[in-house]
Amino acid sequence: MVSRRVTLGVGLFALALLFAGLAFATTDFHAMESNTAADVTVGTARATNTTVPLDRPLQLVVLGDGPVAAQLGPALSNGLSPRFADIELADEPAAAYPGAVLVVDVEEAGLDYDPFSPTADVVLEFAFVGSGNGTRARQFVTEDQLLVITNRDRYVLKGDLALRDESRGIVTLPAYRKHVTERLVERLSASLLDAPGMGVES
Repeated sequence: MVSRRVTLGVGLFALALLFAGLAFATTDFHAMESNTAADVTVGTARATNTTVPLDRPLQLVVLGDGPVAAQLGPALSNGLSPRFADIELADEPAAAYPGAVLVVDVEEAGLDYDPFSPTADVVLEFAFVGSGNGTRARQFVTEDQLLVITNRDRYVLKGDLALRDESRGIVTLPAYRKHVTERLVERLSASLLDAPGMGVES
C-alpha cells in the first residue's frame, strides 16, 4: 500500500514538472527586470541633399536562421510603419524594387535561457538602399563592400548592432524571445529613422 502511494506521488510530481515545463515553453508570461545594452554603428553615403521619399514603399528582408530572425521581420515592419506606409516582407531582396530596400542579416542570436535569469547576445548587420537596388543591399551585409554612392544608388546606409540582454525574474521562453526582439526593433528602428535624409513626418 505504501509502495503504491509512493509510486502515485512520484507520478503526480513528474506530471506536474511536465506541465510546468510545457507552460514555460509555450506561454507568454513574464515578471522580470532587464538590463539591455546595445552598441550601434551607422554610416550613410548620399548625394547632396538627397532624402528618402516619404511616399515610397519599403521591401524588408531579414536573413538568418532561428526564432529571433523569424520574429524580427514582422516586428520590425511594425516598428517602421510610422515612416513607411507600405512595407513588403520578402525572403530575398529584389534586384530592382520600386521603392527602397532594407536587408538585415542576423549573424548571431545566442539565447541562454532559463526561467529566472536568461541572457541573450545578438549581432546583426543591416543595409538600406534608397533606389531599390536589393542586390547591392544584400552585398553590403554579406560581403565587404565600401559604402559609396553611384548614379543609380544616391542614398545608401550601412550599420551593425550588437545587443546584450540580462534579465532576472520569472519569464517563459516565448516571452523572453519576444522581449529580445522588441529591444532589437527599438534600437534598429531608432538608428534608421534618425539617419540623415530619413526624416520622419511629424
